[in-house]
Amino acid sequence: MYGMIEINGKKYVERVQNFPFTVNVTVGLAVMLNQRLVLPGVANFLLKALSRDTLSAAGAPVVRRFKFKFGNSDGGIYYSAAGVGGVNDRVVDTSIFGTGQFPYYFIPGIFYGMNSNIMFEIEDLSNTVPYLIEGTFHGSYLMPVG
Repeated sequence: MYGMIEINGKKYVERVQNFPFTVNVTVGLAVMLNQRLVLPGVANFLLKALSRDTLSAAGAPVVRRFKFKFGNSDGGIYYSAAGVGGVNDRVVDTSIFGTGQFPYYFIPGIFYGMNSNIMFEIEDLSNTVPYLIEGTFHGSYLMPVG
C-alpha cells in the first residue's frame, strides 16, 4: 500500500523503491558477515517486503538453502535474532523471504534513515556451490510533506 503516511508526527508521501542485491556464494557452508546495501541518501526508506531467488552461475534456477539475518546501521540494530545469549541469529531463507512466490511482508514496515545501510549476513546450508542469491528489498522512499 502506498500513499501518505505519518511516522513520529511527520508526514510523508510514499514512492515505490526497490533495492536489488546479488551475493555470489562460492564456499560451501560459509558464513558471509558484514554484507551491506548502502542506501543512496535520496530519502528515508520504508522496507515492506523481501524476495529472493537462487540461480546457478549460468543463471538457471536452482534450489539452494541459506540462512539470513538483516539489520540497520542506525544503531547497529538487527531485526531477526535468537535473543539474548542466542548462538545462531540467522533465519532459514524461506522463513524470512517467503516461498519465492510470495515475498515476506513486514507489518508495520521497517524504517531506514536516508544515509543508513541495510546490513545482512548469509550462511550457506546447501554445501553445493557456486550459486547466486538474487534478492530485493522492497519498499518505498518517504518524501517529506510540507
